[in-house]
Amino acid sequence: MEIKLPSRMTPLLPPLSHSSPPLVSSSSSSSSMSETSASSSSVEIEDDKNNCKNIIRHVFVPNQHKSYKNSYTNSFVPASIIVGGTAFVYSSILKHNSCTLSPISTMYMILLALQHCIQPRISKKYLDRRINKKSVALVEEVVKMTMGAGLFSIGAGYVSRGDVDAISTKAKIAEGLKGWSFSSSLAVAALPAALYAVQGILTYTSYQHLDPVTFNGLNQTKMLTAALCCYFLLGTVQSAPQICALAMLLISGLTFQGTASMIWEILLRKKNHCVRTAIGGDSCTVVDNNGPKNYFKLGIFPCLGATFISGLAGALSQKGLQVVNGGRGNPFLYTVEVSFFSAVCLLLPLVFAGLKNKSKSIGNEDKIAAGYFDYWTRETFFPIFVKAVGGVLTALVHKHAGSVVKGFALILGLVLSGAMQTFIDNEKLRLDQVVGIILVMISSWLHFTNPP
Repeated sequence: MEIKLPSRMTPLLPPLSHSSPPLVSSSSSSSSMSETSASSSSVEIEDDKNNCKNIIRHVFVPNQHKSYKNSYTNSFVPASIIVGGTAFVYSSILKHNSCTLSPISTMYMILLALQHCIQPRISKKYLDRRINKKSVALVEEVVKMTMGAGLFSIGAGYVSRGDVDAISTKAKIAEGLKGWSFSSSLAVAALPAALYAVQGILTYTSYQHLDPVTFNGLNQTKMLTAALCCYFLLGTVQSAPQICALAMLLISGLTFQGTASMIWEILLRKKNHCVRTAIGGDSCTVVDNNGPKNYFKLGIFPCLGATFISGLAGALSQKGLQVVNGGRGNPFLYTVEVSFFSAVCLLLPLVFAGLKNKSKSIGNEDKIAAGYFDYWTRETFFPIFVKAVGGVLTALVHKHAGSVVKGFALILGLVLSGAMQTFIDNEKLRLDQVVGIILVMISSWLHFTNPP
């Protein structure tokens, strides 16, 4: 007997007929039914487990709003405290009766600190590691020279005599170059440019033969050498609180970079080992323990020489900018002069290398020129432009505040880099970084509110 269904419905089972296959036995049907029920029960169990996991995750695990709140608390709040605290301290310094900073010098100092803060990030992102560093330095000097020339042409007359009359660009340049000569430029700007070139060579040599702890520790003494050179060349005297502030600033730089804790760790262990660097991670520098003469000759002495040359060049730059004679007081003109002589110092080795290869075989200078600018892209100019802006700001700080204040600007850049570290990288500040920030604020207050 067949069951008739409507045409739109399909039968659940095939109709029974004599030609249909025989029915399965009861044992086989029960086994298949048990397998089906087991599979369905396993699926139901998995669904229940997933539902339980979702309930537990919803109840006990913080949701997206909570995680966003935690990241906001861990990043934005510390960064705002650092920036707000820095602004409060320096605004209080400017309001102090014995303040040695002017608002314009404070502005240039903070801008230089910002440049020092963002420069490593931009350089790391846009500069290829295989790029020729000499080509980068050369183009940087050219950009800096162009930038200084443009700013000088705009405000030469106003900087030199403070005139607010509307005069032509040629008149401004003529007023700014009044009394200028190449011999005076050679005497005032060439020596700092050559000193900066020698400083770079000594710094690179010492970095190859010193561990990061010793290098960072000795490199921080450039602030003390700047104060010492300013005393002998310019007669700038530091009061007792200012000397204490400089020493505290040196300690703050060591503490913020983690060098102080690493020195303490090495003194406790009394052996050479891999140490944590300020940027992060472990760093091992191969030091020739069997050659103490090379350690001092190629490591300690070049590093100390580089720090002394840095202070000497800064004092000479300050003298050339603050002694207004023949356009010497214009920071933009001085930037053009120093950049020109620095570019000459960078070009001379390239020219000599080209002549040497040309004497051996014709056409090698083209290969040198090609390799000189390898791995360059359009993004390479981003860090070069920022570094050139830092060079102009350095001249402005030397003009309005002095080379010692530049040391405060560089350490303040480390403080701002800590704020950027918490806000952008979402990394918590270490204890030594917090202590270093506090020491920077205290030393700034002592130095700028206690003149001699």
